[in-house]
Amino acid sequence: VATALQAQGKGEAAVLARHYAAAVPLEPPATAVRYAREAARRSLETVSFDDAIAVLHDALTVADDDFDQADLLIDLAAAYARSGDSVAAARCCDEAAQLARGAGNTQRLVRAAQTMSEATWRGALHGAPAVALLREALAVETDVVARCELLSALSGALALCGEGDASRRASDEAISLAAKLDQPRLLLDAIH
Repeated sequence: VATALQAQGKGEAAVLARHYAAAVPLEPPATAVRYAREAARRSLETVSFDDAIAVLHDALTVADDDFDQADLLIDLAAAYARSGDSVAAARCCDEAAQLARGAGNTQRLVRAAQTMSEATWRGALHGAPAVALLREALAVETDVVARCELLSALSGALALCGEGDASRRASDEAISLAAKLDQPRLLLDAIH
């Protein structure tokens, strides 16, 4: 059905994701995952959080690759955080981080930490789980832009733990790094 819809040019990403997921094992799970992530991205852009959550959950049931599962969980965490369910978002971040650790994948660990930070401040959760994950990501991330983003997020998570001095130190480090990089977006994030 999905290939027929594509041939006719009528395939919306959410519909294609659903049909490709139903076609597993005749079609590779990665195809369903790709369309689900695209559909979720579009849903998040239009503030259709429930639609994003539903399509990502469906794809998660057929994903057979740790990287795809981690990506889906991180996307799902972002959708949950924006929908107001920060507890579910944090749970998804934890699962994604476990998969990233197991695969030795720094990029996905960093994304899980950044999304955990978002879930924490959106839901005013205690920052300790985000602090731990952000520090873990900082310990392995070498890209200076990502480090700046992680330090900014760490500052916010530490503030939600009531650790004002540590929050200011992380913020000062992020501001200094952003200024050296001469990137206004990073500087604005660091100042928060």
